[in-house]
Amino acid sequence: MFIRMTRRQVQIWRIAAGATLVVGFAAAMDAPARADLPPELAQDLVAYYPFDETSGTVVNDRSEKLKHAAIVNGNAATVWNGGRGLTLPGGNGGTAPAVALPDGLLSGLGEVTIAYDIRLSSATQQGPVFAFGSTTDNGGYLTATPGAGTTPHQASIAGPGNSPVAQTVGGPVALAAGTWKHVAVAVRGGDALTPGRLSLYVDGALVSSNPMLTLKPGDIASVSGFIGRSSSASGQQFRGTIKDFRIYAKELTASQVLALSNEARASWRSPSQTAASKCGGVLSCARR
Repeated sequence: MFIRMTRRQVQIWRIAAGATLVVGFAAAMDAPARADLPPELAQDLVAYYPFDETSGTVVNDRSEKLKHAAIVNGNAATVWNGGRGLTLPGGNGGTAPAVALPDGLLSGLGEVTIAYDIRLSSATQQGPVFAFGSTTDNGGYLTATPGAGTTPHQASIAGPGNSPVAQTVGGPVALAAGTWKHVAVAVRGGDALTPGRLSLYVDGALVSSNPMLTLKPGDIASVSGFIGRSSSASGQQFRGTIKDFRIYAKELTASQVLALSNEARASWRSPSQTAASKCGGVLSCARR
């Protein structure tokens, strides 16, 4: 169907169409860049906490398992970052702010991968990023700490019992403060006859691996879990920002960890950085 328009109507239509194009382009520029994840990384999720909330104490599980977590002992220094992670101020002991996870997330698992993005607030005082299990009930634990000072970044797993020997894997140094890092702790359970593996990745690269693991995640009898609190609920606690905390019921491959790291790198860029990169570093490109 042909519609005849006057010269004035044509001019108005062109102005409106141009405005729509500019607005749509600007909106696309403001959206944070995200790398596409392989389909298998949407599978076998026990829970996924992106920390994309902007207020409140509920930390939603976006894996559709509805295993929501909750901020405990929050204070004025426990800060949501506009949908881009949660900052925990740390402190000393079990009264410091932390995120309480649902009980039993590792129950029955023979393998697990814990992956997350962190930005440390301190390089001298730090505590574990997460801890599944508790030393108070001698139920065993799985934990990872970014390190501080001369103490290196490491992950450890220990079985039930009184003062069990931890099986550990670690990097050469502590993680740097003030910069985003993607970390993955991958566990393939084993025993004395058929050892498993405990691996630590930083920014998609394998830092270290222990191929003589004699425990499974499901061996941990203690059902509690926290982000930002140690398994003993004593000493220094985590100081920094955390986002995109994923728990997989499998040992991710090196390529899968790298894919998560690449996706994380895209999400770390601010909207203004994303806009600049889309325009070759020129923020005003929408007006060109």
